[in-house]
Amino acid sequence: MNLVAFLNITPYALMYLMAAIINLAAALLIWFYKNKELENYKLAKILFFISLYMFFSALELSAKQDDFRMRMLEFGDLFNGFANLSLFLFVIDYYKPWSWFNRKWRYALLGLMLVNCAITLTNRFHNLFWIEMIPYGSQGDNLSRYAIGPLFHFSNFLYIGLSIVSFILLLREVFKRKGTERRYVVLLTAALALPFIAYLLFSLNDLNLPGVSALPLGYMLSAVFITWIVFNRMQSRIAYQAQGLKDHIASLQREIEHRKELEGKLREVQAEQTAKLARQTNEIAGIYDLILLSAEGLSQKDLLEQAIQKIKKVLSCSAICYCTMNEGQLVLESQIGLRHPVMENIIGNGHLDTLDMSKIGPVVYPNSDDRMPTGLTDLGYLSVMYKYISMENYVGGFLFTLWEQKSSFSAEETNFFNGICESFALILENAHLNQAIMNEAKLEERRRIARDLHDSVTQSLHSLAFSAETASEQAETGSNALGEVLDLIKTSAWQALREMRLLLYELRLMDLENVNLEEAVRVRLDAVEKRAGIRYEIRVSDDFRIPQICSTELYPIVIEALNNSLKHSRSEEIGVYFQEENGQAMIVIRDNGVGFDPAAATNGMGLRNMYERCRKINADLEIESKSGQGTVIRIILPNINGDG
Repeated sequence: MNLVAFLNITPYALMYLMAAIINLAAALLIWFYKNKELENYKLAKILFFISLYMFFSALELSAKQDDFRMRMLEFGDLFNGFANLSLFLFVIDYYKPWSWFNRKWRYALLGLMLVNCAITLTNRFHNLFWIEMIPYGSQGDNLSRYAIGPLFHFSNFLYIGLSIVSFILLLREVFKRKGTERRYVVLLTAALALPFIAYLLFSLNDLNLPGVSALPLGYMLSAVFITWIVFNRMQSRIAYQAQGLKDHIASLQREIEHRKELEGKLREVQAEQTAKLARQTNEIAGIYDLILLSAEGLSQKDLLEQAIQKIKKVLSCSAICYCTMNEGQLVLESQIGLRHPVMENIIGNGHLDTLDMSKIGPVVYPNSDDRMPTGLTDLGYLSVMYKYISMENYVGGFLFTLWEQKSSFSAEETNFFNGICESFALILENAHLNQAIMNEAKLEERRRIARDLHDSVTQSLHSLAFSAETASEQAETGSNALGEVLDLIKTSAWQALREMRLLLYELRLMDLENVNLEEAVRVRLDAVEKRAGIRYEIRVSDDFRIPQICSTELYPIVIEALNNSLKHSRSEEIGVYFQEENGQAMIVIRDNGVGFDPAAATNGMGLRNMYERCRKINADLEIESKSGQGTVIRIILPNINGDG
């Protein structure tokens, strides 16, 4: 296609083409670097439609054929209308001046614009907008004017009306906004007004040549100005966001520093709590060890020494001592770490009156309001806690803990010391009670042995004495009954010997923790029955098994049965059998003595104790005996297995 035949590129056409290119470039720049937050990218639509308007206007000014020129005029006017509509919608969407302008109004305005477009594009058929072209200017300018039709002013009024309303709304925003926003609206209004002012000059001025030149120039300046405004606003926004980001980063850094500080403090608190927990665990373990001392069966002296040793370790004090009060004087009972007789020093300096026995809690120096005894400071002790240990029914005393370094004690430390003192008081009181119980047990055992000696050995010895006198009288008279008397003496002597061996054995009873039941019974038979001249037999079946707890209860039952046989049956043989029958563990004690009537002997303490002990372990006790036929005792434990 030969463009020279259709187009005549004039300087005016080049100006419009340049304006089209500049507006298109500005539209593309704004569109591709759009910022949805600012919504400036909507200005790209206005510039795009202006670029099309300028492009078709350039073609109109270059056209040689009238029909082609008229078509380009129609398309140019069409995109001019879309540019004005885009400007109006941008103002409405960006600033939202009218709350009532909803979607229906948009559709109505768009419909009106489409009607105008339809009339514009069909002008060749009805000539309602333009009737004919009228050339003017020089022939080289290739310019034309158009005789207007009856609806031209409708189109012109629609375009100018949209522009004027848009600028009125922009001016309204100028007065409403402040600071940077007002500056932005002013610049935007000025930039958008440039081409429309030029358009007014083109439309209203009779001198068309200045208008033709001013219109593309105004659009070029407007495109450049709008581009600068948009990018300047974007730059300001970026700078604002960058500053906000810097402020946020600074805030985050401050927060990080604050968190680091808090983490450091948290670690310190955690370390303190860990150390405190370890210290409290050590203190609790110390108190526990202290309380366990009372179960070790130590003498009062050893118990006191070990107790204050453990207290010193728990409190980490330099020295510790325990003193009792005797007629108003302190008596040192036990101490660890004292370099001098501290209590004598205190008494010598007249500080005995400062020892308060009435205080419930401990007395603490240097926390106390009272002056610390000079006897302690002279010896190098700068801190002390003491408390009077009160015990019911026993003489109390003072527990002193001393430190060479000066330190103030917290309420927690004084409360812990108070707890230590209370535990110490319990240990001492328990030791006194245990000693009293042991003394009472020894006294009761002596009484029992005395009763047994009186009831058994003493009677046997008296019988021997009477039989010896009778034998002496029989020997003097030459009686034939002398042999019977001597036999009685022999029997009584052997019985006394048996009972004496039994008493000696009871003084050293077997400890079942280290020896099983069968072995303990065997030791008893060797120690007593064998030496008393009684033959014995002991058998243990391979499947005989009983729990250790049952052995502890069965041992006194078996020993009581053996004792009864030794004292009363006058047997020559005895047997103890450990066996199992039909899943039942059984112990059988059998002798060949004189026997007895079990029904008549049930009120005795020995048999009663045997029955009571059997009931404790859910065992049955069976006794078979007849006069002259010996005795059989069965202890039966039902459903006992080897793991019980």
